[in-house]
Amino acid sequence: MIDWVTDANIAQVVVAVASVAGLFFVGAQVHGARKTSDLQALYDFAARAEAIEARLNEAPDARIHRRVVYEFLNFLETTAAAYRRRLFGRASHEIARDKLVDSLATIWTMPEMIPIIEAGVTSGTTFLEIRRFITKNRKAIVGLVAAKARQAGDASETL
Repeated sequence: MIDWVTDANIAQVVVAVASVAGLFFVGAQVHGARKTSDLQALYDFAARAEAIEARLNEAPDARIHRRVVYEFLNFLETTAAAYRRRLFGRASHEIARDKLVDSLATIWTMPEMIPIIEAGVTSGTTFLEIRRFITKNRKAIVGLVAAKARQAGDASETL
């Protein structure tokens, strides 16, 4: 004789197990998609930084150089905002921080950049995210500036 109540209970257990297995599968898919998205963001970030830096080094005159400097500063501003709001994935977050520290330390060692940057400040919020990043990461930036200075000193001694 068929026990409909028992069969229904068994069916509910099977459905519940299948649902849980499905949730694990969906979770694995979401995790994989997040990692892929993080990797793509990292590649895009690196490509954009390299492209702007190349244009900065290849600028044929002062007017174009100034424009590319502002483009680079806006890129750093956007990156600093994304970093502060944790919009990058875990790996990209660390690389974005390192790029910001390196770029700001490099700018810090170039006194000719100061007048260009000052001319680009049009309000109290201009480059606000960069300033916030510098406040939180000053020790790392200053340490890298000192390391670059030592390295430049070592290089000049060998010439």
